[in-house]
Amino acid sequence: MDVPALSLLAVATGLLAVIAVIWMYFFFNRQFKQLDDTVRYQKEHIDTLQLEINDLENQNGEMQTRSMVQGKHMRELADQCTQLENQLREVKSQDPSMRLYTRAAELVKAGADVEEVMQACDLPRAEAELLISMHRQRG
Repeated sequence: MDVPALSLLAVATGLLAVIAVIWMYFFFNRQFKQLDDTVRYQKEHIDTLQLEINDLENQNGEMQTRSMVQGKHMRELADQCTQLENQLREVKSQDPSMRLYTRAAELVKAGADVEEVMQACDLPRAEAELLISMHRQRG
């Protein structure tokens, strides 16, 4: 090969190399931009998710607080019910007639007949029969 052909070949090879470098520059530049966009999108998505996590943690904390307050109110209501039941027992035990009827009801539940209820509680026959009749209707 002669010198002009070699120099033309060298220039062509150099030109191809320059074109390849330029093409690689633009190709990788586009790839880096896409990667940068993807990273930016992922960061934004992470930030959004973090905000949602914080919001859910706050909601969870509020629900736990509400649950504790409700539990406290439930305990207070249970205590009030217990107090009312105790007061009701006291009232029943203080009223002599109620004690007789309570005793009569216990006897009826235990299976006592009319005569046993009349004798044990000093009740008239009609009241003893009524108690027995009422107990049998419930049972």
